Amino acid sequence: MNNNFNLTSEIDINNLNKIIIPVINKFFNTELKSIKRFETGSCHFVYDIFLETWDNIVFRIGYFLSNKDKIEGSIYWYKYLYDLWIKVPKLLYADSSCNEYEKPFTVSERLKWDDIWNMIDSLTDENLDSIAKEIIQIQEKISTINIWNWFWEATNHEDYNLKSNWKDFISEKIDSVKINLIKANVFDASYITKVEEVIKKYDGYLWKVKPIPFFDDITSKNIIVENGKLSWVVDFDTMTFGDRLYWLWLCNMAFIFLNREYYIVCLIRYLNLTKDDITIMNLYTLIFCVDFMSEIGQKFNKDEIIIDENKVIRYKELFTKLYNNIT
Repeated sequence: MNNNFNLTSEIDINNLNKIIIPVINKFFNTELKSIKRFETGSCHFVYDIFLETWDNIVFRIGYFLSNKDKIEGSIYWYKYLYDLWIKVPKLLYADSSCNEYEKPFTVSERLKWDDIWNMIDSLTDENLDSIAKEIIQIQEKISTINIWNWFWEATNHEDYNLKSNWKDFISEKIDSVKINLIKANVFDASYITKVEEVIKKYDGYLWKVKPIPFFDDITSKNIIVENGKLSWVVDFDTMTFGDRLYWLWLCNMAFIFLNREYYIVCLIRYLNLTKDDITIMNLYTLIFCVDFMSEIGQKFNKDEIIIDENKVIRYKELFTKLYNNIT
């Protein structure tokens, strides 16, 4: 492998030679200086690109043609977020046709700071309060996007893989988690069985949910923080149309894991949640606690499966606590 660009085994040579270098040469009229792959990215190759005569840029390349819809989704929703004056990185170039290049991709400006997840130890409660307030304002803006009569994690307004009610959406999510949990074979399947039993008690609520649009992945990641303040939001492949409390599941789960629940307290306050709302939020958190558990033992974008035993223990403890609170 040519190592002129400080390559590692994590850099796909076909992506480099057939997409990254040709696009840089053709559309940016410069040369590649160095490249690094971000550790995140379960659906895409995400590369940090350093150029000879240009600001740094980020390539997001779909793993397979099957990821084409998500790349197209990020292009589609970019316009909506940009028009709503939401702070998103500028989209510099994109091609999802797979005609000239073998995989779909986007190129955007490189943000100089980091995810809230990685910056959490440097953030004060005051910082978290300020960030929470802005995140709620962003979700309120997104909620003004054309509302459907359908429920789904949508890549665009022509995404036909839709559900006629929120209950079916949640049921499909639980089925997917169950498959992954059993496949990974790290945790006993009884965890998801308990979730299935609990969710039945809330069927009445789930049937009544209306499809409100929100950014489903603006949680413990995709929030770029600079000097303790919200700078940008990134990675908007899909918008979900459904329960406005749904996106809080990952926030709640992640910040409980980090022992920084104060951020959730701030979100709850700015959303003006009731006691019943918090119960539903905890229900979703229980579902996605098992979702997190199902990811342990999966390979994703790593070269090998690595099982973190400390996480296994921690997730078991969190599940028990959440389950006891909801039952």
